[in-house]
Amino acid sequence: MKFIVLIIFLSLNAHGIEPMEYIKKPDIKTETQIIGDKIFFSFGFKDLQGSYQEWSWSDDLKSLLGDTRSFGIRIKDPAKMEFYNSELPGSMFKNHPQIGVIPDYSKLVSHYYNSVTPLYKIWKQYITKNGLGQRESVELLLRFFQDFPYGVPPDVIEDKYISGLFVPPLSLQNGWADCDSKSLLMATVLAHEESFRDKMAMILVPGHAFLGFEFIPQVYDEKYKFQNRTFIVAEPTGLSRTPFGRKNSPYTRLIGVEPIIVNAPLQLNSSPLESGLAPLVESDCPDNGLLIDIFSDYENARIQQCVIKLNGEYVKHGPLLKYGTNGKPESKVIYNKGSAL
Repeated sequence: MKFIVLIIFLSLNAHGIEPMEYIKKPDIKTETQIIGDKIFFSFGFKDLQGSYQEWSWSDDLKSLLGDTRSFGIRIKDPAKMEFYNSELPGSMFKNHPQIGVIPDYSKLVSHYYNSVTPLYKIWKQYITKNGLGQRESVELLLRFFQDFPYGVPPDVIEDKYISGLFVPPLSLQNGWADCDSKSLLMATVLAHEESFRDKMAMILVPGHAFLGFEFIPQVYDEKYKFQNRTFIVAEPTGLSRTPFGRKNSPYTRLIGVEPIIVNAPLQLNSSPLESGLAPLVESDCPDNGLLIDIFSDYENARIQQCVIKLNGEYVKHGPLLKYGTNGKPESKVIYNKGSAL
C-alpha cells in the first residue's frame, strides 16, 4: 500500500534555508560560528528569575552535521509525490493509523541523541549548581527554547520530504526552529536524564505540537491521557513564556499523543581522536586567513597554523597543528583571533 502526500517542491540548500514567519526577541543573542572543523554556539535566554543567561558550547562540525540527511523520504518524482510503506522506517517516518505518514519521534530522539550532549551538560550543570527540582528543571529548559528564535522550516530540503521538521543538529546550526522542531530538540536533550527518559510524548494538535511529561500532575496542570498514562503539557514554543503545565493557545482538539521511547546506545560525545589528523591546506583557514608552515625552536617541532592580520599584527585564527618526531600531525588546537578555544 502507498500513501500520497501533496506538497510544494522546493530545491533548497540545508545550510542556507530562509525561515518562514521568523521571530526573534531583540534582546536575545543567537550566534553560530564555524572555525576550522569546529562549530561554536552561543545562545542567550532569560532564566526562571528573568536574569539573562548565555550558554555556549562547541562540537565537531563533521560529526554534528554529517548525519542530518538520514531523516527524510527521498522524492522520486515531484509530480506524483508517492511514498511507500517500505520507505518509511529507513527515513525515520512511520504510518499513524489516524494521521497517516508522520515523523517517528522515538527514532529521531534516539538517532540524534549525541548531537545535543554538550547542551545537555550545560543544562545539567546549571540545575545542579542551583539545586533545581524536576519541575523547575523542565521550566528552565522551556525558557531556553521559548527564547530560541522561531521560524518555520520548509516541507522539503533539496530532494527529501521532511514534513517541516528540523532534526536537532539543523535547529542548532540554523539558530531557529518551529514548534515540533523545538519539541524534538528539547526531548532529545532531556532523554539524557533517566528521570525524563521514556516519560515524554509529542502531543499533536491541529497546526501545532508540544511536549507532554508523565509526572504526577498538580491541581491546575493541563494534561492529556493516553493508554492509562497522563502527560502534563509543556510548550517550548515562544514568544510567551508559558509555564510548565500550561498551553499558550486554547487547543481543544487532540490529533495524537506519540510517546517517545529512546533506543539509542546512550553514550555521551567524546572528543574526536587526534590520531589520523590530516595536514592543513589553505582552505582550512577561515576568513581568508594565511597558512604558515614553520619549525618552532620553542616547541622543537614543525607547526602549521592559520593566521589573520588584526590591528596591524598577525594573530592565530583557525586550526594549529603540531607535528611529532615521526613527521605526522599529533595534536590540534583551534584559535579564534588569538585565543585558544
